[in-house]
Amino acid sequence: MKVVLNSDFGGFSLSNKAFERLIELGFPYILEKDRIKEDFSEENLKIIIFDKTEDDLLGTKYHILENSYEVEDLRSHPLVVQVVEELRRLAWGNFAELEIVEIPDGIDWGIVNNEGIEWIIDWDTEGRVLYHRTKHI
Repeated sequence: MKVVLNSDFGGFSLSNKAFERLIELGFPYILEKDRIKEDFSEENLKIIIFDKTEDDLLGTKYHILENSYEVEDLRSHPLVVQVVEELRRLAWGNFAELEIVEIPDGIDWGIVNNEGIEWIIDWDTEGRVLYHRTKHI
C-alpha cells in the first residue's frame, strides 16, 4: 500500500494545484458557503473550497473538511497518492516535503508526527517503526 508522508519539519499539506487536480479527478468537495448545510456525520472525505483565501499570507484556498475520518484514510487515498506522484514537488503545500512510501498490506498502521516529520508504525507489533526517513523496514 502506498502512503503519503511529510518528511521534514513543518507538517503535511497540499498545494492549491494539488487540490485542484484532486477535484478534477473526482475527489468530493463542498463550497464554503454550503458548509453549514453539511451533515458532519458524513464519513466521506471532502475538500472545502473557501470563498476567498483562508490565509492571505499563505494563499490557502482549499482544505480537507475534517469530519470523522482518520488521517490514514487521507494519506492512503488512491487519488491523493496519484496526485502526489503526478505533481511531485508541485503537490507540496506550505512548509511540506511530501514523499510516498510503501508499506505491507493487511497491517494495522498509523502515522506518528514529531514537529511535522512523520513516520509509520505498526500497531500490531506495539508500535514497531515500519518507515522513517532514516529507517526503512
